[in-house]
Amino acid sequence: MTNDKKRVLVIDGNNLYIRNYVMNPAVSTKGDPIGGIFGTIKSLQKLCREIKPNRIVFAWDGKGGSSKRRAVNKNYKEGRKPFRLNRNVRNLNENQELENKTWQMTRTAEYLNNFPIIQLLLDAVEADDIISAVVQHEDLRDYNKVIVSNDRDFIQLCSSDTILYRPVKDEILNTNSILEQFSIHPNNFCPAIVTGK
Repeated sequence: MTNDKKRVLVIDGNNLYIRNYVMNPAVSTKGDPIGGIFGTIKSLQKLCREIKPNRIVFAWDGKGGSSKRRAVNKNYKEGRKPFRLNRNVRNLNENQELENKTWQMTRTAEYLNNFPIIQLLLDAVEADDIISAVVQHEDLRDYNKVIVSNDRDFIQLCSSDTILYRPVKDEILNTNSILEQFSIHPNNFCPAIVTGK
């Protein structure tokens, strides 16, 4: 990556939101959890301070997830463990928790509409595919791209002008660090095989 290029921040919206929803203990004056909203906005502020992007793109998973991946593997994403909430407030039952999570995500997207941010969401398409299309888009050819996600699948997109920032690990991955760590070029990287997950 060269420092003289403009920068675009490409954020895995679901990944950032869920991490804050699970980890941030913030509650409203009524006692309802709002950590997803509050934490996501605070995380975005921190990213903007550190990366100083010229443009920001938020990619969200579309309704129904990836129909393409389910056509290949009908059990895609089945059997995932439920989220373990890291907060003291336990005043909601399971249905209320689901409603609160959905409400917080909707409100987060509404707040982001008031910022100079592009939000992308397509039914039956995952954020992964949107992010892949964004970083390879012709309009961003002259930009350095910073993907923000904890998902190692994005390692495949790293190149001379695209890096992956994994906030939980505070890890920045680029072509050289991936070659050094895994002895595999990003083009050939398959997370399930390399990491055994």
